[in-house]
Formats: sequence, structure tokens, C-alpha cells
Amino acid sequence: MARKQKHRSFRSSGLRGEHDYLVAAAGLFLLVATMHALRILYDTDVRIGEWSVPPWVSIVAVVVAGYMGWRGYKLSSKAK
Repeated sequence: MARKQKHRSFRSSGLRGEHDYLVAAAGLFLLVATMHALRILYDTDVRIGEWSVPPWVSIVAVVVAGYMGWRGYKLSSKAK
């Protein structure tokens, strides 16, 4: 039987596999959640063109990105 090879991007980027990928993704999601939480905390106005993004968008983003980051870290502990 042929041995399965990992995807080349893992090897070329220095990542050791699924665990590192999950940790990196979880860290990115938690960074996004933190930035949205800071936007809420400091009551910062965000505009996209003429549209002013309402604060509830950041509240939803904190919950969703925070959950995804937390689950990423939980899954990374199982992928070791």
C-alpha cells in the first residue's frame, strides 16, 4: 500500500500539520473577535462607503468569531 503524503503547502510553509493549522486559524478568529470587541468598547464608527456599520454587526461578529476561535483551540488539542 502506498503511504499517504501530506499536502505540499504544509511542508513548504513549515507547518507540522493539522494541529498548527487549527492553532493559526483559531488565533486569527480570536484576533477578529477582539478587534470587534474593541470597536464596541470604544464606540468606534465604521463606514463602508456611505454606509455606517451598526454596532450589532460587531456584537454578532464577537460571538461568531469568538466561538470559532474557541472551537479551533479545542479541536487543536485533539489533533496533536
